[in-house]
Amino acid sequence: MSDQPNPTPSGSTTPASTLDVDVINNGVKLVGEAVVPGASLLLEKHISAGLLAAGVGVLGSAALGSLLGPIGYVLGRYGTSAASYALSLEQPPPSDDVKQAIKESTDALAKATAVNAEAIRRTMQEHTQTMQNFATMAVNRMAPPAPASTPEITAAVVAALQQAMPQMVNSVRAAMEEAAVEGQPRRTPART
Repeated sequence: MSDQPNPTPSGSTTPASTLDVDVINNGVKLVGEAVVPGASLLLEKHISAGLLAAGVGVLGSAALGSLLGPIGYVLGRYGTSAASYALSLEQPPPSDDVKQAIKESTDALAKATAVNAEAIRRTMQEHTQTMQNFATMAVNRMAPPAPASTPEITAAVVAALQQAMPQMVNSVRAAMEEAAVEGQPRRTPART
């Protein structure tokens, strides 16, 4: 036989000796409610609510028992116990100290977020300005220096344009006339 322990029949991976604390607490509350109505509230340190539930459970069940008989007693007694147990399972509202701590931590988080957002915005502006400066510097280094503008260069450019313009205008007119003769607009080859 092997030295390994046998698995539990339920297929559970947790040891059987380990019990959940909440399960034990709820079991003690249920046993307490069977003995005294309001016991679960008393165990949760809600003294005034527990004593009120005990009073209503005892006196109310006696009153309902005198009106409705044994069914009235059972309804009054265990109805109060069920209500008391249900109230004991609810989470109590946070105290003023807890509310103040939550508010302070929320405010601190909002302030830290605003500070971080401002720092991120400033960093982005700085990086954007650095990238613009870098791009400008790179373009300036790659571009050849512009020739000085002189009246001779300007006159030469104007003369070249005057010679080329009639030729371009004639080419466009010829293409339009050719297209009109064929009845369809002329297609130009696609650029690659």
